[in-house]
Amino acid sequence: MATCPYCNQSAGMFRKAHEECERKHRIEQCELEIVITITSGGDLLQARQRCERIADGGPVNCGLIPGLIVDGWSAAFDDFLEDGPFLPEQQVRLQYAAQMLQISPQALQALNISQRLQDAQVRHQQMQLVATAYNAVQNGRLPVYPYVLPQPFPFVLQRSEQFIWLFGSVNYAQEKVKREYISGSTGVSVRVAKGMTVRTGATRGYSVEHRVFEPTGSGLLCFTTKHIAFSSSTANLRVPWSKLVSIQPFSDAIVITKEAANPKQQVFTLEEAAFAYQLAMLLAA
Repeated sequence: MATCPYCNQSAGMFRKAHEECERKHRIEQCELEIVITITSGGDLLQARQRCERIADGGPVNCGLIPGLIVDGWSAAFDDFLEDGPFLPEQQVRLQYAAQMLQISPQALQALNISQRLQDAQVRHQQMQLVATAYNAVQNGRLPVYPYVLPQPFPFVLQRSEQFIWLFGSVNYAQEKVKREYISGSTGVSVRVAKGMTVRTGATRGYSVEHRVFEPTGSGLLCFTTKHIAFSSSTANLRVPWSKLVSIQPFSDAIVITKEAANPKQQVFTLEEAAFAYQLAMLLAA
């Protein structure tokens, strides 16, 4: 039996591919054809003709072509937004593509272009602000927090303590030790002579320790000149920078360990983990 090249599962006795897999593949080809043509400034009429040929060669209804073209146009719009600020020449290219591909005003209105453009502008502004702050930290300078602080502010600052940065949507987990008791065995009694038995294979029970990271809550992570602090509806934590013995970076988290007789790691998972680590190292120095 043949193997479907799209899902790597058996396609059956007389088929080279599943019909649904083939249909999805051809739909993706059509959309990709439109995206590449718009973003590269290619011939749009030829792209439409190639889409029709792709549809003719497989289980795709040609009546779906207009919808696929709209989806491809929308994906090209998103590609432009991901590249950076929306440029005038990109806007002209999209308008020309909509005209040449005969995309109706109603179809464009349904794509919610204005809201997506506003959201993209906000994202780029935030990225620029974080990039500016990250550059300051890399050069040994404390960054200026560019956002409005939430009210009420959940952290109480001590005298002469200054607020530095606030991270939102941070997941906090704490290392904990869990013990499990493994029961023993009474073994087997073997009679070796009249009135005499020997017990073999008996073992004592013993305790086994497991270290796990137990999720505690999701909330706000605050950096000040004196402390790293966390606040949520289920957990609150404040640790002086001077009490930390290690700060470890990961792609999506920072892990701190504070001084203690039996130190346990604290894990903060957040989107800006790289920036948080650099800033933490600067404040803890």
